[in-house]
Parts: sequence; structure tokens; C-alpha cells
Amino acid sequence: DELSKKQVIDLDEQQKATAYLINKSLEENFYWSIVHSRWIDKETWPIVKEKFFGSMPFPLNKIVPIVAYQRVNRNIKGHGLGLHSSEEIMSITKDSLTNLSTLLGDKNFFFDKRISSLDICVYAMISNLTQSSIDNEMSRMAREFENLVSFTQRIKNEYYPKLD
Repeated sequence: DELSKKQVIDLDEQQKATAYLINKSLEENFYWSIVHSRWIDKETWPIVKEKFFGSMPFPLNKIVPIVAYQRVNRNIKGHGLGLHSSEEIMSITKDSLTNLSTLLGDKNFFFDKRISSLDICVYAMISNLTQSSIDNEMSRMAREFENLVSFTQRIKNEYYPKLD
């Protein structure tokens, strides 16, 4: 993998603490928002359903999506995010994107002119929206944050040029 061949900066203790808290926030809120936007959102679920289950033989292509949908829905509710309305989930996502955008500002990377472990984690999460072929309300909202779009594009171009 191209990223493992590049030099990633070592973080000092304060940066490690910041990276840890940001990563936890992304894992606890942002990740589940993306799952909701893909599996529960009525605009996107038919696309995901076709991609994941469309090639299964009958009757599996009818039964498995229902079971998977129910399991994902139960997991999102069990986490707590699924107890919010779609509007509230979009607001939670927007808060995460706004704060990431503010922290990144006009820098190339969050802590330095070189990539860090935080950049890798943030890229892994937000590229799911900024670079996805799925066009839904959440991905459209994420693409409004120009610096985050540039950030994900910069990392993709530098470390994953063959990814499409």
C-alpha cells in the first residue's frame, strides 16, 4: 500500500490526545451516521440493496436484504443514533463536518505539512461521503465543505491514485 511507504509524522502527547478524541467522535457519531445514510435512508437503501444483494439467487435476494436491513436498523438503534430523527442525524453529521473543517482550516493536513495517523483516520471516514458515487443528502452536504473535499482528494491522489 502506498501510504505505508510514505513517512507519517510522529505525534507528540497533546496531538495524540487530540487525535484520539477526534477518532472516538468519528467512530461514535460519524460512522453510524454514514451507516444510517446508506442502509436506512429511503433515498439510498435501494442502491445499497441492489449492490449488495442484487446478484443473489431467488429467494435469497428477497430474504437476505430484509434480514440485513433489520439487523443494521437494530444495531443503529442499539447504539443510540437510530433513536434520532433523520433531521437530527443530519445535524449531528453537519456538526462533525463543520468542526473537522474548522480544525483543518487551510492546512494540507491536521497537524503538519505531512500526513499523520489522524489524517488517515479522518480520510477513511469522510471520503465515504466526499468521494462516494452514492449521491444522497449526506454526501451532498459533505461535498459543501471545500477544504474537506480537497483534503480527501489530495490524500487519494498522493496515496491511492488507482482508487476509483
